[in-house]
Amino acid sequence: MKLSLLSAAVVVGLFVMSYAADAPKVGTGFTIAPVKDGRYVPWRDSRNEGKYYAGEITTVVGTKFRCIYFTDVIRQEEIRPDYSGTLKSYADHIYLDHPGVAYPYRVTGFLHGAFVMTTWRNYEHWKKFGSMPEHGTLYLEK
Repeated sequence: MKLSLLSAAVVVGLFVMSYAADAPKVGTGFTIAPVKDGRYVPWRDSRNEGKYYAGEITTVVGTKFRCIYFTDVIRQEEIRPDYSGTLKSYADHIYLDHPGVAYPYRVTGFLHGAFVMTTWRNYEHWKKFGSMPEHGTLYLEK
């Protein structure tokens, strides 16, 4: 049986994802829903918070957002990114309006029972392959 390069990459990607503690389940549905107020974090389960050494935390309150990036690498000469701005809502996505925000186009909704905010890139991946990449997917903290 021959696998194309793309098929092999998908198989490898799905295999790697299956071992991540918080990785979304492969092949589960995703339903777009309006953004909810709250804090969006990279860990689905708060018990796994200590396993993350770098990432993004985005807080939404109404039409405002705050996006911070964290890392365990300490450099005195660097400013820790901390961006605030206006959140613009559309039928199928939101836009985090600040030039410093990585992937400002986001999609919110339900992924295997959890409310998430994910990048537009991840949403396109889900539409094509039926799985949501872990990197770039934030979970609404309970």
